Amino acid sequence: MNCHNHPLRQGVNTCCKCGCWLCDECSSEREGRIYCKDCGETGGCVRRDGKVPNIVLLLLFSGIPGANYMYMGLIKRGLFVLVTFFLCIYLAGIFNFFGFVIAGVVITSFFDGLRIRRKFITGDPVSDDIDDLKAFFAAYKTPIIGVTALLVVMEFVQNTARWAFRGGGVIHHGVNPQAVAAIAVIALGVYLLSKSRKGKKSKDRDLQ
Repeated sequence: MNCHNHPLRQGVNTCCKCGCWLCDECSSEREGRIYCKDCGETGGCVRRDGKVPNIVLLLLFSGIPGANYMYMGLIKRGLFVLVTFFLCIYLAGIFNFFGFVIAGVVITSFFDGLRIRRKFITGDPVSDDIDDLKAFFAAYKTPIIGVTALLVVMEFVQNTARWAFRGGGVIHHGVNPQAVAAIAVIALGVYLLSKSRKGKKSKDRDLQ
């Protein structure tokens, strides 16, 4: 096999991340492992074959959150989302409000997959990591934890009321936990959206 960057040169190494062949000039060693330039700089797997994921197959794989990432070669990101998805399904059997979380995971995975496909089209590097997801939760951990705690308490109150009074889905004072859960999730979404827009406007002012 020839070097990915120099087709007339014989490849002597392969990148430990993306697997492309490299000549001596293009090989860089870090901590005893061989990387290409892109993977060495980003620290993650970068798709190098130049192929744009088929939109039909991508939409089909998007039916299972995480599978769409794996189809595009992003195994680490795909496994993280897939495990999160099935964990939420399990927790939904205990806490009903996790049904809203499942919907959020499905929608986010779908549109994020389309965003990454656009990167392939424009030729931007695509790293197989979850740093952006970790940064998101780190930035909004307070409202996320707060809403989650509220929904857990509501679920506990509902289950306690059912056990004590053998009632239906409505607990004391006519409060419906499912309605509270929906309102809480919507409020969290509005808060995150407004904060994101404020941050974008602030960046635009700084650039000016």
